[in-house]
Amino acid sequence: MLAVPIAALAILYMSLATITYTLNSSAFSMRLSQQIAFQAEQYAEVDANTLKLIDYDDVDDYVHPRQAIDLSKIITAAGWEDEISITPETVVDVATNTRQRVATIKIYKEGDTLSRCTVDVPLSTKGRGGFPVGSIIAWPIASDPLGVDADNWLECNGQAINVTKYPKLAKLMGTVPDYRGLFLRGLGGNSSVLGNIQGDTIRNITGSISFEADNFNGSSGAISGNSAYGTGYMRAYGASIYDTEGHLLYAFTAASGSMFHSMSFDASQSVPTANENRPINKAVRYLIKAR
Repeated sequence: MLAVPIAALAILYMSLATITYTLNSSAFSMRLSQQIAFQAEQYAEVDANTLKLIDYDDVDDYVHPRQAIDLSKIITAAGWEDEISITPETVVDVATNTRQRVATIKIYKEGDTLSRCTVDVPLSTKGRGGFPVGSIIAWPIASDPLGVDADNWLECNGQAINVTKYPKLAKLMGTVPDYRGLFLRGLGGNSSVLGNIQGDTIRNITGSISFEADNFNGSSGAISGNSAYGTGYMRAYGASIYDTEGHLLYAFTAASGSMFHSMSFDASQSVPTANENRPINKAVRYLIKAR
């Protein structure tokens, strides 16, 4: 009599377990799908932000190598791939020569044929940011910029320019300027010709000192001085000099009544000195935008 109810309960239990498993599996699949979709959006955002940071005229250099290999790995995004395509250029404002293109970013889970996320990024010459090729910046650390700026900057140390790698910079100059140990100065005023190195100088320092016979008469400018006579010193022209006890020290003649004074000028006694003229400073590396 109990066999039928037990069998029915067993079937009911199995049905409930199957339903529970199905519901949990669906919930898990939904969460996994949501997680994958969120990751795809994040990786699309990485590409979009990168494109926005690149100069409008350099976008092709960034995109075309990626298109040549079809799908390329996004850095640190294992199992994910991206594809970027760009529409032909259109002129949206003739008066200002404002040009525009649209980059389409597609994110794939490795092995997919359909993208998990697609984002369109408008690119325009109007209001574009970044530094133009040839810009100089002060860089405070020993290593060069990394990430999207890797290989985009060269140190200003007089090095030759790789024409194939940096064609735009090569059109501006033959070699990178050498700014090691130099201060940069705005063109104009007392500056030299643009690009020339101007040697160090200081403004002239003048002064004078005057004597008459053995008398110090005065000084001007950067020189000062005075005369002093020792204890018991007496002076007379055509007479003799005696000490305080009456002993003869020197017999003057009419032509021997002069004193000789020695004076020197040494700036290091009052200010710091070195073998160059310089203000207070801190060393940096000058970098030039190469592409």
